[in-house]
Amino acid sequence: MNTGGLYLHEGVLFVAGYDKPGSIRAFDLDGRRLDPGAVLERTGSGSAPAISGLAVDADRKLWVADSGSGLVRCLSLFGKEAGSFAPQGKPLEQPLGGQLGGQLGGQLGVNAPIDVALAQSSKYTGVFAAIPGRRVGAVALYLPDGSLLQTLRSEGDPQAPFRRVVRIATHGELLFVVEAGARRVQVFRAGEFHYSFPAGRLGESSVASEGRPRALASVGDGRLVMAVEPVGEGDNECEVGADRNSGLFVLSERGGAEARLAGPGCGEGEIDHPVDVVVESVLAWEHESQGDLDRRRRVVVLDQDGGRIQVFSLAGRCFGSFYLEDGGSG
Repeated sequence: MNTGGLYLHEGVLFVAGYDKPGSIRAFDLDGRRLDPGAVLERTGSGSAPAISGLAVDADRKLWVADSGSGLVRCLSLFGKEAGSFAPQGKPLEQPLGGQLGGQLGGQLGVNAPIDVALAQSSKYTGVFAAIPGRRVGAVALYLPDGSLLQTLRSEGDPQAPFRRVVRIATHGELLFVVEAGARRVQVFRAGEFHYSFPAGRLGESSVASEGRPRALASVGDGRLVMAVEPVGEGDNECEVGADRNSGLFVLSERGGAEARLAGPGCGEGEIDHPVDVVVESVLAWEHESQGDLDRRRRVVVLDQDGGRIQVFSLAGRCFGSFYLEDGGSG
């Protein structure tokens, strides 16, 4: 299960981490706290909230995938609940395993949301919601009141299953679906399948074990940033050079690896159990080169299973990190 999430909106970084389940805090990109944050209340079922993804709309309302309650929930920046709905899903083709199966396999069922993303147009605000496991229709588009607008088709096939979706992200009319089970990313345009690309071997080695994609963000110029974790019995993220196919990567529009910003590891400037990633939107200065712009543009990673924030430049420099349990600076 995703243990938290990130969203960057107009220079404000919204963070949900594992240290305070059900809480969303706001920071600037220098790590300073901006407000007390919002806290999800327990639902009528009495279930404790567990945030696995979040997004912020144009009206600065928070949309939250609450895996604890099994609901997509909407609230104000002050934590006032504005509505909720339960995602719909086809039956699982395989049982949910591990921690997720234990948490969601009981009274909450198996349709608890794993992530959310927004589709905003001049006519309406839509909410994409993803649910876990191997199943047909694991990603769907809803109206804010929970009315189902469209069920997405994996690879454009109404019978093909999604294979363990962990993250979804939007940019314009594009939706990116990160599948950890298939080691790939599917890209949809206006709700229809557009193309896909493999995401397990992004490093320099075609022989090293595959990485597992965990999160993706659009740079805004066609490029993407992806966080990938090592998999396999012999992989250890805290050993230098453990896996050339994991870390933090800059990708082309079609998924080709252009650079690795950070490798796996537990130190500052290394990626350890990534949870989510966002990229700052930056306007180019007059006569500024792409390289200079990349040195200014910041990439924020939530890693260590939702306990640490790290800030990089798109050119690969690590600006620093802080632990959420410490509350950031300021």
